Amino acid sequence: MKASQKAFLRSRARMVSPAVRIGRAGLTDAVLAHIGHLLDQRELVKVRMGQAPEGRRAAAEALAGTLRAELIDVIGGMVVLYRRGDRLPAGKRISLPD
Repeated sequence: MKASQKAFLRSRARMVSPAVRIGRAGLTDAVLAHIGHLLDQRELVKVRMGQAPEGRRAAAEALAGTLRAELIDVIGGMVVLYRRGDRLPAGKRISLPD
């Protein structure tokens, strides 16, 4: 993904409220399934993470890898993920700049 596309998605993410909060239980299968479902519906998802023993950046990269999503940004405890929604109608897809 190009830097300009990531910048575009970061700007879009400012308007998005966190949809998921990862607490003390960490990344359970149910949380992963929920985030995956949200990515299928919205393409761009903001996740609030609690303390991660291995560090937030490493946890965010692992989360993105598990969900086959693109890690757009990590700011403090906030993680922004993007996964292209091929099954979404054309009007609901985020059109990225070239």
